[in-house]
Amino acid sequence: MKKMLLFAILAISFSAIAQIKQPLSLRHYQSSASVIGRGEGNGDARRDKFSGRDLIQIYDSVRSWQWDTTGNVWALGYKVINITYDSRNNMTGYTGQFWDGIAWVNNDKSIYLFDGNNNRIKYTDMVWDNSAWVNTYQGIYTYDANNNQTAQQEQTWDGTAWQNSYQITDTYDNDNNHTNNLHQTWNGAIWVNVYQDVYTYDVSHNQTKNLRQNWDGSMWRNTSQALYTYDAFNNRTDILGQTWTGTAWIDSHKAVSTYNASNKLITYTAQAYFGNTWVNSNQNRYMYDVTNNLTRILRQMWNGGDWINYEQTLYTYDAGNNLAGDLQQTWNGAAWVNYYQVSSTYDDNNFLKTTTNKTYDYTGVKVASGDSNYLFFHTTIGINDLIASEGDLLVYPNPNTGKFTISSKRNLGSIEIYDIQGNMIYKDFNIRHKPSDEIDFSGHDEGTYLLKVNTGTKSNVRIIIIEQ
Repeated sequence: MKKMLLFAILAISFSAIAQIKQPLSLRHYQSSASVIGRGEGNGDARRDKFSGRDLIQIYDSVRSWQWDTTGNVWALGYKVINITYDSRNNMTGYTGQFWDGIAWVNNDKSIYLFDGNNNRIKYTDMVWDNSAWVNTYQGIYTYDANNNQTAQQEQTWDGTAWQNSYQITDTYDNDNNHTNNLHQTWNGAIWVNVYQDVYTYDVSHNQTKNLRQNWDGSMWRNTSQALYTYDAFNNRTDILGQTWTGTAWIDSHKAVSTYNASNKLITYTAQAYFGNTWVNSNQNRYMYDVTNNLTRILRQMWNGGDWINYEQTLYTYDAGNNLAGDLQQTWNGAAWVNYYQVSSTYDDNNFLKTTTNKTYDYTGVKVASGDSNYLFFHTTIGINDLIASEGDLLVYPNPNTGKFTISSKRNLGSIEIYDIQGNMIYKDFNIRHKPSDEIDFSGHDEGTYLLKVNTGTKSNVRIIIIEQ
């Protein structure tokens, strides 16, 4: 579970349902570490709204709190530290630790390698065995001249050497359309075919067919296929699913999508084929705000005579159009009941800063499980070019050993540091009115502290973590 979360935050992507680009879903966050992902490339990239320069989000660490159902409070759970990057800002490694109630204990570690085109060519995962790091999995990737991934080979560690597990081989046409996806497993001596998908496209590079074939030991056998059609705006309007009988293709299911004037998906209706009749199965309805942000997905099932509600997802956004809330509910026959919720916050440059995930019990009120994640990061332009937003602060590195830098676009006026009980344990009111200063807080105990900085017109508060 800890590892699963690590794969999510950087791997956040817009998922597609019948060609719709939905708001980024944070439901992949299983526990705190999903912030880091498999090290694909650098942190998120944004354009600084004050300077107009391109910024890259560089993670310093991640903290996660798990929901304690006994005390109904957030309890320390997991953290990601020792996050490293190469000179091109590709993440090259991190270490995950969990809180055992007394101290932080090593849990997992990952290392990544990249080629000159910033393609990830290898990852290695390790776990802590109470005395040393032990290999568990590794992946090796290759690419063509157009940076399309052509092969993925996964291996497991048997205690002395890496053993092949499975591999995926991909091919592309001259237009870089993905034409074949081949899955194979290792039988101890050679790679054995399992299944493959063969894709075809129209002149507009829309995928028109997905043919699935299984290997029977000597040849490829058809199993199923999906046929796609599109409107004049390249929106996918129809999906027809078919299965192979051994001699012919027979219809099995289909789906029809409709779009509004802005080419936003508004309905998706699926049907199944029984005998000689198409029977309704399920449908989704999509709603948007005036800025075309998706605000609701209503999911309904066919009961034989009418569409019946069964699930909905509600999306909310902040002033920067960042997804701030994702609430998923089920229909109990009379009212909507909460079952999963994600809340997110962002900094002034729209970089993800915090996420909170909650799963509710059957009442829809009591939290059954959850995690809360805080991302410590700084921004960079090129190599080690750090800036702070107007009226805001940059504190780095964080966590640190007691020595850190404070940077602001405004001159610093005073600095105060408080422990979690609210006691002031450090102050400096004689800063030489400059926008950046190095602070030496070493010698104090490990832990979480509050940093208060006065810039003359505004006071800013930041959380800092001291680790020896």
